[in-house]
Amino acid sequence: MRRFIGLSLAALIVVTVGCAGDIWDEDKEVGAGGGDGQNNGAPPDTTTGGGKTPGKTYPLCGKMSAPNLFRNALCVCYNLKDVGALLVRQGPSKETPTMGVNGTTKVINHSGIDGTLVTYKGLEALANVDVRDNLKSHGNVNFTGRLKVGRDMMVGGNLSGIGYLDVGGKLGVGGSENILGVKAGGVKLASYAPLSGPPCDCSAGKVLDVKGVVAKARAKNDNAKAGLPNNPVSTIGKAALVLNSGSYYFGNKKSIGYVKITVNGMVNIYVDGDLDAIGYDRFKITSGSVLNLYVSGNVKTIGHMVYGNKHHPSAFRLYIGGRDKATLQVGNQVFYGSIYAPWSRLTYVGRTRIEGSMVVGTLESIGLLELYFSRPVHNGNGDRCKPPGKKDDPPPPKKDDPPDPKKLPLVK
Repeated sequence: MRRFIGLSLAALIVVTVGCAGDIWDEDKEVGAGGGDGQNNGAPPDTTTGGGKTPGKTYPLCGKMSAPNLFRNALCVCYNLKDVGALLVRQGPSKETPTMGVNGTTKVINHSGIDGTLVTYKGLEALANVDVRDNLKSHGNVNFTGRLKVGRDMMVGGNLSGIGYLDVGGKLGVGGSENILGVKAGGVKLASYAPLSGPPCDCSAGKVLDVKGVVAKARAKNDNAKAGLPNNPVSTIGKAALVLNSGSYYFGNKKSIGYVKITVNGMVNIYVDGDLDAIGYDRFKITSGSVLNLYVSGNVKTIGHMVYGNKHHPSAFRLYIGGRDKATLQVGNQVFYGSIYAPWSRLTYVGRTRIEGSMVVGTLESIGLLELYFSRPVHNGNGDRCKPPGKKDDPPPPKKDDPPDPKKLPLVK
């Protein structure tokens, strides 16, 4: 393999993958569709567990839009700025992760994608970038360091770089090519195949209207069966709640207060306003249960989540309708779940590990982000939630940590 070196430009990766749009890989659509995120009518109920465990009752999940909204590991509707290391990996479900950003993305240090990276406005990286499958861009691709693509690389604008380029499949460039370095042998030149447009369709009317979903829950909910007021406007007079399958409306952060909630079954919680914090001390999700948490406003802090079975990150889905900054504070803990915040600015500092998927407005970081893709899906028992205690849980993720950015080999 020969070495290859190109022009150094400040890091700007623009990646485009379906937020609520589409991304194509191997002629297979992997994008996200729409949906209202609710149960299409009647609230979930309980029923017998498919005859597998006579005499016991388990919650009905009902139909929901989460699988469509989270078809990709990471979708950024506007810009991504990462100073540190960005790693997008396969999770326990072994689904291929894809990553995308509609705006610009700046990456400095190591980036590794175990799937396809589609960049609409261009890619500019000051780092080592490894893409296992395809890399596609409508704009320019500029890099300093090492750029390795396992399959095809399509660049609509100019391709320039200082370092080492390795493309396992076809290389198509719509503009000029200015490489100062070494290009690995075996690269097959081809015509540039243009993109149809930004794959993250984050426009109004395409994304989930979280505020509208919460507004509907104000009139139709299951508060009464849990002993809650139908339209709470003040603090709930309980320190702890156990919510079984159903939909529950909380008027604002004062109404939900600092109540600790145990989720048992398929539960939708609607908060009409802002929440200061979401984390392990607020919600407990029992094994086999699912929580969809809709917040019409903003969430200031998102902490790590703990479930009855931590190897089911699809159990928690957080939907944020606000536009303010949300801080993801995980540290040495793990956030298990999916975050849908197409208007919010999500930030993190230090090491952050997520097992799930994300759709965010902008993403800014200084540190290490590890995202292990696990998309919310219906279980194998149709629309039923998985019975608690069922033994056919997916195996835990491998314990081999990604490389320490400080220990990554330098390009000579």
